[in-house]
Amino acid sequence: MRVWLSICLGILLVFTMFGIGALAAPFTPGNLVLTDATNDRVIEVNISGDEPEIVQIITWPLGDTSRRRPLGMAFDPNGTLYVGITGVPTSATEQVQFPTGRAEVLRIKADGTQSFHALPGDEIDKITLVSSFNPDEVFVMRNTPLPYPCYMFRVRFSGDEISDITKFTMSSEDENGQVSSHGEALIMPDGRILIPRHNVSVINVYGPDGGDPIDAIPTERGYVSLAYQEGTDYFLALVNGQKSVDVITLDGEAFDLLDFGSLDGIVESWNVNFLGDGSDKFMLAEKTESDPQSQNAVFIYDASDLAGWPIRYLLPLDEPSSLFDFHFVPEPPAPVDDWPLH
Repeated sequence: MRVWLSICLGILLVFTMFGIGALAAPFTPGNLVLTDATNDRVIEVNISGDEPEIVQIITWPLGDTSRRRPLGMAFDPNGTLYVGITGVPTSATEQVQFPTGRAEVLRIKADGTQSFHALPGDEIDKITLVSSFNPDEVFVMRNTPLPYPCYMFRVRFSGDEISDITKFTMSSEDENGQVSSHGEALIMPDGRILIPRHNVSVINVYGPDGGDPIDAIPTERGYVSLAYQEGTDYFLALVNGQKSVDVITLDGEAFDLLDFGSLDGIVESWNVNFLGDGSDKFMLAEKTESDPQSQNAVFIYDASDLAGWPIRYLLPLDEPSSLFDFHFVPEPPAPVDDWPLH
């Protein structure tokens, strides 16, 4: 018995040292999950009670880097979490504040299993924009200019491996020359893929096969990301600069504005997301860790009453955090009935 116990402990030590088969606890549907880009972690929070409760803090093996910095994140419908990771390969000793050089997807399955997947090629060296709408599929992009042209990438998985990568061209050429843009992808119920351009007043429309846009929705300003709930007739659109949200029609016309930077003291929010409970409520989070008035805070607003006061949650964290991106854990898909054959 003692020999068997020693063998088991030895195996556990090897797995712990090298990060093989690293596990997080399963996520709880309805909880809020955030990436902390300052402290290199993912935070799960229960905000259903009177005070927010930290459920778990997830970290990961660093491998050949001193930092694997988490930025954008999203859940697919099956509850698999995708996190955009940026790091400096082979820099295992130097602490780089904003590392770039390798773009990776950290994939955390519903059972807590972690795996890293580096994107091949030299067209992307970090991942900041992340969205997912179908099982085993994620859209990723970076938010700084690339060698022209630049792309959004749709990455599909088969089992534990990347099976397919599709490019969506995000650049254009105007009278001023080459213009690169970034924005977060959104899939509409009719299958159209929308990607706003942060520095151009337009939302690109794509077909499922990627490539160049097949259409465009003119807008009044450039947007970083869009939030949409099926059955509604508007988008929430995070304005370039990350200090305000426009409410826009599906045709791109703005009809309401939330200037959260001026009203509520949020320095920057990287994203805007609906709560996913069928209401008009949506969330913003403070990305900037240096402002003591708003650090470690998330805010819930009502799109039908933007003049109303937000609900503010101060997360019980011991150090300033950059709450870079955030999503709510989805409910698991309903089981399919197993009909007997006759």
